[in-house]
Amino acid sequence: YLSVNQLIKLELSLGQYPQLWKRLEININAKPNKVLREKLTKKFLKKSDDDLENVIRNLLFEVFPVCYLEGFYEIKKIVDELPWPKSPKFIFTSNNYDIDEVFKTWTALKVMNGSSYIIGQHGNLSSIGSRTNRLIDQKIPDKFLSWGWSDDRLEVTPAFIFKTSGKTKKKYNKFGGILLTLCHYPHRENFWDASDNYIKTFENIKKFIRIIPIEYRQLLTVKLHGNWKDFNWQEKDRLKMFRDAIKIEDGLLPVSKLISKSKLVIHGYDSSGILETLSMNIPTLAFWHGGLGGLRDEARPYYEILQKSGIIHFDPETISKKVQNISKDVESWWNTDEVQLARKIFCDKYAKNHKAPISQLKNLLL
Repeated sequence: YLSVNQLIKLELSLGQYPQLWKRLEININAKPNKVLREKLTKKFLKKSDDDLENVIRNLLFEVFPVCYLEGFYEIKKIVDELPWPKSPKFIFTSNNYDIDEVFKTWTALKVMNGSSYIIGQHGNLSSIGSRTNRLIDQKIPDKFLSWGWSDDRLEVTPAFIFKTSGKTKKKYNKFGGILLTLCHYPHRENFWDASDNYIKTFENIKKFIRIIPIEYRQLLTVKLHGNWKDFNWQEKDRLKMFRDAIKIEDGLLPVSKLISKSKLVIHGYDSSGILETLSMNIPTLAFWHGGLGGLRDEARPYYEILQKSGIIHFDPETISKKVQNISKDVESWWNTDEVQLARKIFCDKYAKNHKAPISQLKNLLL
């Protein structure tokens, strides 16, 4: 999550030649072997009084990824031929531990041979969301670096928000428009009805656009998520009733470029973007359906501070009124003592800045 410049500075500070690593896109040729999976299931079956355990034992090898069973040696062969470090002192990532199978296999082999494994916080859900599992990213590595928070129940090392470190603060246009960012339709990986929450949030966003006066609507650019097309929910078509009144950005332009043309950023979901714009002191509002019910208990008081200061809203009418009240002079509202204090309290906990980020990160890694 570090910028290229920050990454190069970090590598130089560690006394190593700067290198930029790219994720490998791979295609596994192996196919599921039904006979093998049935044999493994029979070996794994063990009658238990726990119905959930019985279900898991029955289903495990039915849903087991091909890349780690039939295709494992294909990945292993790729890893063995990689021009990556043979004996790294430590491995540090904020992203690849999640969906990069080549990186994960390489890392597992290196950890078995003595390398340390360090994971940096990926986004706001790992620290704030109550419905996410912290075990994978915070229990498995030797060290987990957060964006500022700590947890007595887990070994978490407070650091700073990597994504905005070293970036120029206040890079927005006080005479610009209003940017509204949207999420994509949710992944089908949750054990609750995330789809229902998304649809209700989307309908509230449409209501917000509909009820806000035309002079404010004309300032609005709605940025679709970069992956919105992958989920076939057709957000752009669902907003076509407004296409003559607002600008719709397909998610192709960098959000930083859109922010630089905006005087106000409205996050249409509980996103990492909230932490980023707050940490950079960019005028920010946030708006979604469902209130604070999806937060961890320890995070709720900090969100309540943002809500009380008028940054977070859950109702299309209230955020519409807020936009109308502040739009003619966003900076005056943003720089009030109440708003800036709320921003500082929140960022000190969940999106901390550091005056010497590379020096601190070097010390934490070593």
